[in-house]
Amino acid sequence: MQSAYAVFYNNDLAAEYGFTPKSLYNTVVDGKWTIDYFNEITRDMYKDLDGDGFRSSSDRYGYAVMPDTAPDIWLAAFDQKLTSKQSDGTVKIELNTEKTASALEKLLDMFYNNEGVINLETIMPYESYYGDIFFANGNSVFTTSCLSAAYNTFRESAHSYGILTIPKWDEAQQNYYTHIMDKYTIWGIPVTAKDDEFIGFVTQALCEESLASVYPAFYDVALKQKYSTDEMTADIVDMIIDGATFDFAFMFGEYCGKIQTLIREHIRNNDPDLASDLASRVMRLDELAEAYK
Repeated sequence: MQSAYAVFYNNDLAAEYGFTPKSLYNTVVDGKWTIDYFNEITRDMYKDLDGDGFRSSSDRYGYAVMPDTAPDIWLAAFDQKLTSKQSDGTVKIELNTEKTASALEKLLDMFYNNEGVINLETIMPYESYYGDIFFANGNSVFTTSCLSAAYNTFRESAHSYGILTIPKWDEAQQNYYTHIMDKYTIWGIPVTAKDDEFIGFVTQALCEESLASVYPAFYDVALKQKYSTDEMTADIVDMIIDGATFDFAFMFGEYCGKIQTLIREHIRNNDPDLASDLASRVMRLDELAEAYK
């Protein structure tokens, strides 16, 4: 849950452009919080605060993010899967679609043709979580980050903020979805372990206790109350968690031609040629399936 991505917005900066927590919340609830809408409202949010005529880290942007893991969220948000499980138990690559190509085109337009959007890598050296710090310092109206940023970084900010879902593909898409940053793991019991029934029992008990005590402490107390400033956040957080997705490719990317980072790489390189790159990826799914038999 901590690794689920969300949109964070600066309350005061958003208000300068006529957006209130209520109006943004209503946009989400009404199903109008789409990538096109997000691209449009951020377009005029750039301000050259230092007056030097150059886009720099001293300026203010509508949407600012580091191009490392953050671009991974968009295909999930658009309900475009990387892989799918087939009826025979095999895994199929699902990226070679017209929607994926259109999504990349739309994202490249946002990152490179929208004056209000900044790829922070182009104006500053990479530092861990710098995108979060940039937002926390009041240099952008919006950013996308994991929910863990609410207590890791934003609680130290002098600016109040709100939380929104990741924009969806279009208004016809029924639900909002988000991506879980690639930090989740698979837990297994080796065949050499003794008393696997007992191990399973204890593991299940620990999971039950975590769900009963740890999960509510973070979800209900930290996210919904302590680290947010408006009463509508609870509904938004519920939407985010309800729409959290996991994809096989993020766990076994080496066997899927590393397609889990494909969009990230093409955004970073401003490269629209997805089809030829996808075709060149080495797929080893059969090898992986054989190993688990």
